[in-house]
Amino acid sequence: MKELKNIFLSILCVVKIKPSYLVVKIFSIITSVITALIPVMVVKEIVNIYYEDQSVAKIALVVGISFLTLAIIYLINFIIDLYDGHIKRIFIAEESIIFYKKLSNLDYELHESPLFLNDYTRALEESVEHIFTTCNGSFNILKIVITSIGMFSIIATLHYSVVIIAVVLAFLYGVLKVFMAKIQFKASTHQRPFRRMTRYNERSFTLKDSMAELKTTEIGDLLLENNINAHNNIIKVFDKYIFPKTVLSFICNLLLTILYPLIVCVVAYFTIDNLTDEAVAWFSSMTVAATTLSNLISQLARAFGDVGGSVTEVKVAFDLLEKEGNIESKKGACVEEFKSLDVNNITFSYKGDVNQLENVTMHIKKGQKIAIVGHNGAGKTTLVKLLLRLYDVNRGSVLFNDTNYVDINVDSLRKEVGAVFQNVEIYAVSVAENILLRTPISKEDFDLVDEALKFSGLDEFINTLPNGVNTILTKEFDRDGIVLSGGQNQRLAIARGYALNYNLFILDEPSSALDPIAEANVYNNMLSLGRDKTIIFISHRLTTTVNADYIYLFEHGKIIEEGTHEELMKLNKKYKEMFTSQSKKYLGGDYDEE
Repeated sequence: MKELKNIFLSILCVVKIKPSYLVVKIFSIITSVITALIPVMVVKEIVNIYYEDQSVAKIALVVGISFLTLAIIYLINFIIDLYDGHIKRIFIAEESIIFYKKLSNLDYELHESPLFLNDYTRALEESVEHIFTTCNGSFNILKIVITSIGMFSIIATLHYSVVIIAVVLAFLYGVLKVFMAKIQFKASTHQRPFRRMTRYNERSFTLKDSMAELKTTEIGDLLLENNINAHNNIIKVFDKYIFPKTVLSFICNLLLTILYPLIVCVVAYFTIDNLTDEAVAWFSSMTVAATTLSNLISQLARAFGDVGGSVTEVKVAFDLLEKEGNIESKKGACVEEFKSLDVNNITFSYKGDVNQLENVTMHIKKGQKIAIVGHNGAGKTTLVKLLLRLYDVNRGSVLFNDTNYVDINVDSLRKEVGAVFQNVEIYAVSVAENILLRTPISKEDFDLVDEALKFSGLDEFINTLPNGVNTILTKEFDRDGIVLSGGQNQRLAIARGYALNYNLFILDEPSSALDPIAEANVYNNMLSLGRDKTIIFISHRLTTTVNADYIYLFEHGKIIEEGTHEELMKLNKKYKEMFTSQSKKYLGGDYDEE
């Protein structure tokens, strides 16, 4: 029953993207029936003409008409085959986009699940094509069945045993093919983790970011060793399943081999005793019908086998498409412009691990500039992920304008709350597209790009490039592309945040690759955004906290100190110790806060 549902879903997927596909397939069925019936009728007609008056002209006329008809049909089928190839390319491209979009609607934590990634990469690399194969194969089966019914109706007038033999052999073939498909599915499932590892190694050897280490260390040897181990495991799985697959394949081929002789023998048995002129014509047409039916049954058996294999594979794809996220797919209220954010006694851990945050409480109002500081591993980035609602808290609550995060539409929330991260993703598109994260379509868009570049301090460099903001970043697809330095990448990220115009703007150590002076300039620019913008600075450096309205000091997932810079310095505890230590590093000599 599940297989029938997946066949229906496969057909629906293709027809939804290209409705004309259905019309073409119906037309293909009609031409197939005509193509199969013509030889049977022509042979019988030729034999009858020969025994009646031996008119070569009549025979030539029949042959000519049939040849012309078949030629036209073959031309139509040729066009249909071209159309199928065209539709397949369109479908795979558009259906792949559906899978990419589906991934963005699933929860962030799934990216940390090897089992999910196994299924997702499998669906994207294999199952999309299997969906089209299932759809196309199903219509092919329908076409063969309808055509075979015509042959059955002709041969069945001779004796029902011919039909029984053909159906039984085809059924056995189909069942064996389904078993083979299930074996192949198990083999692919067991091989998938190892195949994903080989693709990881392949990606590592093609990405520029990893090339420096590959050239200067022995990491390449380690990756190659892992690659060999992965391939060896793939071979072990292959060896495990090859024998039963080979045996079943042999039996299937044997069934197809004996199909035609059996049908012809039965036809001959019931006609050989009555070799009158009419019987000879009948026997001739029956032989052609038997040959055609034998071919059709072979095609039908193979088609059943192909669809059986594909429909088993598409289960992975449709299970993925039916998957819903607890965060991304949940509907909720749309938020209004940011006024306040309340973090109420929250605790969070990743999948039952130790608590990354514990009993954290914060209150942030519109226009405030908040600094969250602490050593690496203190829980600062985890807090950012919770504020962006990539995860939900285990205990406590986060309120946006007094509305609980879990009751808010996540897309609406992220239009108000956004972040710039330390590890900046640079895409192989233009500078302008990297800043807007979309295609600029108007003068206002380019003006915004220019403003963002000036704000981040990257404008001077970009203006020196021949193509300016239209310059492609990275050299992956453009030999004239520009590769930015680490500091320039972070300036680009800051420009990106400025252009996206969040009302609550989180900077998660976006200036770690900048020198102290450049970092101070960046933070001063951020502070100049005005009272309407609320900014949260996340950092383990304390050089930017002096001008913050309020500071939270994190340690081991807890807030251990909070207040203004002056208040924390007067406490004479951890904050003052860290601030004084870092100030000495940057300024030299002794530093004492009076």
